Amino acid sequence: MNLDRVTSDCDASDDVNVLIEIPVHAPRIDRLSLLYRGVLAARDLPEITLAPISHYFEKNKDLERGKWVKSVGWVGPEEVKNAILAGIAFYRKAKKKPVC
Repeated sequence: MNLDRVTSDCDASDDVNVLIEIPVHAPRIDRLSLLYRGVLAARDLPEITLAPISHYFEKNKDLERGKWVKSVGWVGPEEVKNAILAGIAFYRKAKKKPVC
């Protein structure tokens, strides 16, 4: 499995990262659709697939008064892994742990 994310500029109160799972080791994924043969990261997907994903998250945020998101691009699995590890390290160092 690879994780990709759409990065975004957003209002100052939120940081938005959307993780997209790409099941690269799923058995027989080619039987599902030949469109996904060779897809190892979100950037391997056609723009016609990526654009609606970005559009959804931009428009979904519009429902919250005073909030906005602008998609600025996609990063690959290595960048996502580094961001997750940085988040874990940040959490471990925090004196006051955030509650979700």
